[in-house]
Amino acid sequence: MLSPRERILKIYQGERVEQVVWQPRIRYWYSGNNVNVPLARHDRLWTRHDPTIPDNFFGMDMLEVHDELGASIRYCAESLGISLFNVMMKKGAKVKSRGYGEDDGTQVLVQETPVGSVTEKHKGGYPVEHPVKHVEDLEVMKHIISGQEFSFNPYGFDLAEEVLEGRGIAQAYYHRSPFMSCVLSYLGFETTIIFLRRHKQKTEEFMRFLSEWDDKMYETLVDCPVKILNFGENIDGNLVSPRYYRDYCIPYYNRRIKQLHDAGKYCHIHMDGELKDLLPLVKDTHFDGVEAATPEPQGDVTVDEIKEGLGDKVLLDGIPATLFMKEFPEGRLEDTTRRLIDLFGSRLILGVSDELPPNARIARFKTVSKVVEQLKPR
Repeated sequence: MLSPRERILKIYQGERVEQVVWQPRIRYWYSGNNVNVPLARHDRLWTRHDPTIPDNFFGMDMLEVHDELGASIRYCAESLGISLFNVMMKKGAKVKSRGYGEDDGTQVLVQETPVGSVTEKHKGGYPVEHPVKHVEDLEVMKHIISGQEFSFNPYGFDLAEEVLEGRGIAQAYYHRSPFMSCVLSYLGFETTIIFLRRHKQKTEEFMRFLSEWDDKMYETLVDCPVKILNFGENIDGNLVSPRYYRDYCIPYYNRRIKQLHDAGKYCHIHMDGELKDLLPLVKDTHFDGVEAATPEPQGDVTVDEIKEGLGDKVLLDGIPATLFMKEFPEGRLEDTTRRLIDLFGSRLILGVSDELPPNARIARFKTVSKVVEQLKPR
């Protein structure tokens, strides 16, 4: 049988494979259960969210766990700790940064520039306060971003390819599109929508600035040897209306996709959450695939609706994470896996939409593996 790496390339090339690739993202589950720590060193106060973890898993690194599960690896950064791309401040950039922690665990970052300062806060790995709060902050943010530089890590790429061997292909996600960067990184959802109503010209000017910064980034992406790239957008219908998706996302996507396709690369977009209103618009994009589209009972669309929306595009993932939890019958997991393979066939890279949570049951992976081995894709 061909290796996962060989099958992944055939899938993107539109060729038939004899078995779908099983490629779940398990970092969240792995970290949440302290799987990296040998069982003898586990603190009795630690919570093991998943009681089905075999004892021999504890102390294994991510590569070893994937091998034990018979699973392919998608992202070398989260599974191997090897980054392919970096964003760093240029030498001489006039930006001073200082960070500190608050009593409740909130991490604060203050960035000072000659044109003003901005503050952002994170807690538990998630933003609780974005840097842009007033329209004047847009100029400060532009100054900060102008001092940043995107680069490719060739040594990391070579190492990742060597370690992965046939398990997968070294690939990565990177900066979001200008609109989604506003929503998720710089302004936040509420401020973005308010600014587009009250300060539309300045907000759109800021997005054009972000797009111009991206020009250099895409020169790097086009020239680097990474074959598959992910627009890590985290699209959710609750954050992006069809109107904003048409106006701000699709034109940007198709322009960038053409650059990547012209360079012989494949690309897909990360769309999770609720998608019912956006799926009809996926056909207007030129992506090779869609990652993490989440069906019921976790999402708001069925497997059949996802297939209709994607057409001939590749689906990455497809199994709702909730079906790995004890609250749902294991038979439903098997039925969903079979339906996905029946519908998508050789246009499927099977995984968990979006990631496996700590309280999932890793023992249920056997059910998926059984179906993958039994059911041959069209």
